[in-house]
Amino acid sequence: MFVGTFLLSATATATATATATAKGAEVKLNRVTSEDVADRVEIENLRRLYAKATDAIGRASPDSIAEGREIYERIFTPDVGIRTVGESPLTAASPAEWVDVVLKALKDYEGTQHLIGTQLVEFRGAEAVMQSYVNAWHQNEDGSTFVFIGTYHDKVRQTEKGWQIYDMTLTQEAGGMLQVNER
Repeated sequence: MFVGTFLLSATATATATATATAKGAEVKLNRVTSEDVADRVEIENLRRLYAKATDAIGRASPDSIAEGREIYERIFTPDVGIRTVGESPLTAASPAEWVDVVLKALKDYEGTQHLIGTQLVEFRGAEAVMQSYVNAWHQNEDGSTFVFIGTYHDKVRQTEKGWQIYDMTLTQEAGGMLQVNER
């Protein structure tokens, strides 16, 4: 398979530019290194872990809150800046503060599921920015479901723990009550 061969043969030190011909025309291909791929996967995984942690905190049991807290401490820098944009903005200046904000926001739901969609990562030297789409489902006790559709805007950097988010902004693009079920 070409992709597998390409990833295995890429060098881990530099981006290479190769020249190929397609029906007589010269085409330049920018190739990424295996290190670039590994960094991108690690960065994207931060947001997936965030979704897992957020849903765990929303379950509001001592064990699930502890699980979410541990993940937040792994994915965020200790001095992270976190904010939401909208009518009632939320903010935090540490992973522990964000645990408290999330718990207060989600504890009364019967269940939540934060689904991460499209993710775009752009490297900027020793740092990177990432945009991740989210569809978050929040079920109320009466069976109604609030759907939040938004985008996470993250700034990340390499630390002794690996890649971590040091700045996060969540914007809402759409949302509302999706359904009402009789119970």
